Amino acid sequence: PGGRKLLPPEEASHYQHLHGIHTQATAHFALIEQQHDMLLDRIENHVMLQVAKIRTALAEDPWLERPGTMAQFPHLRARLGDPLTDGANAAKTKLIDAMKSLKDFTMTAVLYMRMHIEFKVEAEAEAFMAGDVLDLVDGVPKSVSFEGEFPIPMTPFTMRMSMGAGISLPYFLMAKATGVFSYTADLTGMEVGFTVANGGISAVLPDPGVALTPFLDANLEAHAQLGVVAEVTDLTTQLCVAGMVCSGPKTTAEQRIYLGADMAAQATTGAASCAAMQAQFNDNFVYTDAYIASKCKTANLAGVQFAIGLGAYVQVPKTDLNIVLKTDVDINGVSICVDDVQLYTWPPEPGNFYLKML
Repeated sequence: PGGRKLLPPEEASHYQHLHGIHTQATAHFALIEQQHDMLLDRIENHVMLQVAKIRTALAEDPWLERPGTMAQFPHLRARLGDPLTDGANAAKTKLIDAMKSLKDFTMTAVLYMRMHIEFKVEAEAEAFMAGDVLDLVDGVPKSVSFEGEFPIPMTPFTMRMSMGAGISLPYFLMAKATGVFSYTADLTGMEVGFTVANGGISAVLPDPGVALTPFLDANLEAHAQLGVVAEVTDLTTQLCVAGMVCSGPKTTAEQRIYLGADMAAQATTGAASCAAMQAQFNDNFVYTDAYIASKCKTANLAGVQFAIGLGAYVQVPKTDLNIVLKTDVDINGVSICVDDVQLYTWPPEPGNFYLKML
């Protein structure tokens, strides 16, 4: 009681027999597995070696033309034999025929370009001059003056008179030039390429088309005006009493005459005209279209159009006349300012006596 129970002798003998069979079977299966792994390694090495041989053979003889190529693989030759060789020969023949047919193949590759280039230059210049012609001549007086006081016999009055006059010949000159010059180049048909035809290669280099378009627009203007201005700056007659009070009319007057000329010229590759002709120094009129057309001359020289027009005018404005009552007061050397009294003014409105285009 409390101890291990022993098996009967028959059962113990049977157990030992089964244990021995299990041990032998396990050892046998381990040996089979080892032999299986060794066989797989040999097969894998053999297959890889044969694949490497086939790859090397096909690299050296891709069309299987050498007799010794298939001899290296007796098993393949025994199983595939002539069909493999025939297939290689057929593939080679097809490839050769395809390569020969390339001589009838035509291909053209062309690069087409177009360019537009423009050069442009603009310039402008202007000059102005004004002055008096009399300033250019020595010894010619531009003004005269006189002043005096005379007694009136048998009266306590005296007569004071003063006179001043001047003349001037003002002139105005202006020259203006503007110019635009441009050159446009259009290049078309610029093709660079090659053509494959009849087994040969030829270059595609046609002559490009070049269009050169010059543009010129030069304008010249010249304006001149000469005037004659006669002016009475003072014409005064006063009656004086005891030398203290003098009163009388004072007259000023001015008469102007202007002679003007205007020129416009144009040189252009377009249509030339004299439309730029204008009376630069006169704001009282403009040259009419009919007048400009009658004074404009045109010409064509080497594809450049020229136009030149010359206009002239004479203008006589109305005489400016002003009369006032002037009073001077001087008592014991002290002058007293007295405002002038307006008596007469002409013209009531500014304008011209005479204006004509020549």
